[in-house]
Amino acid sequence: FAEIYRRVAHVPKIGIWLLVCACAGGLAGYRWKAQDQSGNHHFSNFARAALDPIAPGSLLIVSTDFATNALRYVQAVEGYRPDVMILNQHLLAYPWHNRIVAKHFQRVVLPAGGFYNPGGYNMKQFLDANRDRFRVYSCNGFTRTWDTSPEGAYHSFPIGFIEEILPADTLPTPLDRWIQSAESGFMAFDPSTLRSFGPESWEHSIVELYWGMRGFFAGRLTYLADRAG
Repeated sequence: FAEIYRRVAHVPKIGIWLLVCACAGGLAGYRWKAQDQSGNHHFSNFARAALDPIAPGSLLIVSTDFATNALRYVQAVEGYRPDVMILNQHLLAYPWHNRIVAKHFQRVVLPAGGFYNPGGYNMKQFLDANRDRFRVYSCNGFTRTWDTSPEGAYHSFPIGFIEEILPADTLPTPLDRWIQSAESGFMAFDPSTLRSFGPESWEHSIVELYWGMRGFFAGRLTYLADRAG
């Protein structure tokens, strides 16, 4: 840096600023094509495909940044499915977020003590408090978390990118309609459009979720077949 300073010390400041702007502009122009995301609608398409199968006025519990932000984006910016209440299950552990929930989602019951706080509540207790108030769904959260408290009391059934959480003694009815809805949910999104994105990208997270839910759907069909004998 000392050598660079020595070489440009005699250059007027306006010249230095022009040089800096020229370098920045040249770099932006050189990388523009790679960085331009104005035509990237993959997250919007993902969020719309996830929200479409959800019943009106339902609660959607979400995990991970890409799913939470994509779903909130299409609601806040595109005005899509504002009737669905979206809650990030991890943010429920913070008092500041609970104040937001209390203000904007007044139908949602938050048991006393705080989510995962000492003396607070877990996912099963949250579901117990809300299961009779509206239908509850999850996106990338319910079956992918360390909280095993719902096991034995609740189970879930995939519908495309999301899964509906039901009491353990309840099955989606009628079953043929659930199967049709699940298949329609998968058909609403084409993961092959993301084949150019590497495993380090957020877009690849959508692909992983898609195929994970595909596998979960196959597992649920097997489960139902075993129950039927």
